[in-house]
Amino acid sequence: MMPSWFASDAVENLLFVLSALEQHGFTPVAHKGLLLGALRLRGLLPWDDDADAFLLDTSPAELEARLAATFRAHGFTLRFRRQHGYFFAFPTTLVPFAHAGLTELGLLTRTAGSDGAHFDAHEPQRHLHERELLPLQRVPFYGSWVPGPAAPEVAMERMYGAIAAPAVMGRFRAPAVAGEVDAFWRAARPLEGPTDWARISARFTARARSPRFQLMQLLGAGWHFANRAHWLTTDLLRSLARGSS
Repeated sequence: MMPSWFASDAVENLLFVLSALEQHGFTPVAHKGLLLGALRLRGLLPWDDDADAFLLDTSPAELEARLAATFRAHGFTLRFRRQHGYFFAFPTTLVPFAHAGLTELGLLTRTAGSDGAHFDAHEPQRHLHERELLPLQRVPFYGSWVPGPAAPEVAMERMYGAIAAPAVMGRFRAPAVAGEVDAFWRAARPLEGPTDWARISARFTARARSPRFQLMQLLGAGWHFANRAHWLTTDLLRSLARGSS
């Protein structure tokens, strides 16, 4: 259900975002569909067009202060959607007809509950308990890896039920990525060994400076403006409707 060019772009952007977070001292944890795909398919879910990663022990202000400049230099835009508690790291190849490689970064915050649960503000029924989050493991992902809980099965069953079972997920295959993309990430972010941040940074800095990428940036900015205007208008109309009822 996902073409190779789309999957290639998504994998590139996702692994860059995770690498940048780790380089700056943050601790991302794959969650929801990203974690499910990595665990069962060693790649993306073939029907997914985004990726969720929770961040431990941080705040929106800290994330923006420490990462915004790095993201801009590498062709990404970091925006915070306050009502859902989400940061969105938009690769500037985002264009109106394809959410290619859109990465959602969910800020994981501690609740006051005695069980130390961490809740997703957007979907509170899907959460990870503190005891389920740590320790972390490297979950294989297209020859590279994503960080995930070392013992995720209880949480997967609670969040997805029978759908997450190996027998069910075994019917699917992760979408293929371009051979060059696979080879790059196997070398720059190997499953075993250190991440080569200098090599990753050089790749994305060069990409951000290319004329084609800058054109995509303009298209992406236009899409974001139109999308933002749509949601602001929708919220206003809803508020007016509630006020008149």
